[in-house]
Amino acid sequence: MTPEQLFHAIGQAEDDLLESSENHRPQRWRPWRRWAAMAAAACLLLAIGLGVGISLPRPGDGLSNGLAGGGSSSSSAVEDPDQGTGQSGGLASLALDWDTSGGAGPGEAFWTDDPAQLVAGSPWTESDTLTTLPVYRHTATQAQEIPVRWRLTAREQAALARSLAVEWGADPAQVYEEDRMTYYGNGFSGSWEDYQALLDRLSTREPAQYPGQQDQYNYDANIQSVSLKLDGMSVKVDDSGERWNIALAQGPQVLQSPPTDLTELEQSLEQIGQELADRLGYRQPAACWTIDYATDYAVEGEVGIRPVLRTGLYEGYGSLEQQIVSYSLNRADPYASGEQGEGFSIWVTSADLSNKLGDYPVISLDEARQQLEEDAYYCSTGDFFPGQDSIAAVEIAYRGREILAPYYRFIVEVDTSQLNPDSVAAMEQEGCKHYAAFYVAAVESEYLEPAQWWQFN
Repeated sequence: MTPEQLFHAIGQAEDDLLESSENHRPQRWRPWRRWAAMAAAACLLLAIGLGVGISLPRPGDGLSNGLAGGGSSSSSAVEDPDQGTGQSGGLASLALDWDTSGGAGPGEAFWTDDPAQLVAGSPWTESDTLTTLPVYRHTATQAQEIPVRWRLTAREQAALARSLAVEWGADPAQVYEEDRMTYYGNGFSGSWEDYQALLDRLSTREPAQYPGQQDQYNYDANIQSVSLKLDGMSVKVDDSGERWNIALAQGPQVLQSPPTDLTELEQSLEQIGQELADRLGYRQPAACWTIDYATDYAVEGEVGIRPVLRTGLYEGYGSLEQQIVSYSLNRADPYASGEQGEGFSIWVTSADLSNKLGDYPVISLDEARQQLEEDAYYCSTGDFFPGQDSIAAVEIAYRGREILAPYYRFIVEVDTSQLNPDSVAAMEQEGCKHYAAFYVAAVESEYLEPAQWWQFN
């Protein structure tokens, strides 16, 4: 069922039936929003109230809407007047934007003795040849020009948190105890009653005095995340509805540091993926990870280094194109949450990919390398590309705020002259070099708006 069909089905429910599902919920439910992820969260809450079984939104759900079947989708692209001049084949030209999330934020730099470990588990390799990759318009972007009301309300976040808790084994009787829920946003932290008191205070403000001020009320009152604390479990949901965390007092064992034999790491992640496959909605979980090094300062001021391990799972079933999308936009990142590694926690990202703009022709790896030479790239660290000999590894990853598009992500050795000399000396003594990530748009330039997206540098 598509998000649109799901929303339509919900909209046809009788009012008295909806009201009966609210018996366990204190106070008033806010109006439904015409947005797929929000509708899914609301439907989940309705299902619990009515005792109806329904599948939770999972990392693979958004992918199935945009890429059906085992190969590249051949569905026609949507020509959107807001996207610019249409191109041949019905593909609209793209105005690429940039985000500061998903590992692409400021300071995406690394110290490592093996740059291949910065892209370990990536489904794409340099030997793979692609002609097209899908591009999506993100329906829940946080770009300033998009109204705040497109995001999940506080109550919708709470509904999703409760549904996830039940899916992961919580006692349904606990999830509706309101004092177990905490709401967070813009410096606010408190109960539902505290949040309502905040809304009452904001409602007494003076009317808008200039264009745009009318949105300030929504901004101040926005709840950015909701947490549900239960016995042996906690659930946190953000306001996009596309990212949540499950923490368990007891769960699969996750390695906290890289083992000597990396085969052990891969086997450990594969086992975790198999244990959680049903809950994550994965048919064939695939493991990925990164290993780099950070500096530690001893009491005496001496610099030491320690390895940093980050692990991930994504859907490894389907075409290469499907796997590349899942690797960035629909994945789960497990880690040990307890001080002694006894706890288990997992961050799940499940992007809504229902709004597919089309399958766009992509440039080759050689063409991407040439664009690096021409300074047509984005680098969050502000480094300049030093030359082809400095490229240590490469993968394809998706990024974007409103437009989710593929990029070649180059791992490039960069200059260390501006860094702390003590840290540099300690790293180099252990055989580590300094790298930064450089991004080149994978979509062919004729499908991109004239404005140069790499001016984000």
